[in-house]
Amino acid sequence: MLHTPNMKGLYRFEGNSTDGSGNAHNGTDTAITYVTGRFGKGASFDGTTSYIDFGDVADFDFGTGDFTFALHVYRDNVTNSATLFAKGDITLPSGYALYIDRGVDGNFIKFAANNNAAMVTSASAIADLVWRHIAFTRSGGTIQIYVDGKPDGASGTYTGDFTNALSAIAGRWSHTASGFLAGKEDELIVLRKALSTSDIRRIMLGLHPLGG
Repeated sequence: MLHTPNMKGLYRFEGNSTDGSGNAHNGTDTAITYVTGRFGKGASFDGTTSYIDFGDVADFDFGTGDFTFALHVYRDNVTNSATLFAKGDITLPSGYALYIDRGVDGNFIKFAANNNAAMVTSASAIADLVWRHIAFTRSGGTIQIYVDGKPDGASGTYTGDFTNALSAIAGRWSHTASGFLAGKEDELIVLRKALSTSDIRRIMLGLHPLGG
């Protein structure tokens, strides 16, 4: 996959967390191993200590603008909640996170931000031990979750500012050492643009986004 001007992070996890977007937003690994992924290798998280710290990357703040996050995830269990990507503290006025909430309802994907002012929940539960592709976008204030290349659940509306000074982290909460992922991630992509449904399906298949 080639990088584009709107692509701010591209992590293929082929033995490291080096940024392939050309922006040098490389990650620092803690207790990460590299195993068979969705395409090639992927990053494996142990559920107790593993995470990847990308630092306080301004390109991942987004302000009030549009964006896309997308990644493949494989969970090793469905009994615990799992943070996929976070920057900042969602219980404070700034910060956002994409996570799977075990909760009382069971394994729904959630995007939350800015003291939970922006909360979107998937319609589908991720309660199986297989690779799934998850993405979320903001386009003109509309936030949408995608599962396996299709919009999943009702969209939400939030035009607030996501800028904060905490690190962007894959595999646990950004502001506290909890919410660890037990499983694997692969092909993590961050763009300062809302991709179309067709382009989200393309990156799910490992293809280059035509409108990226």
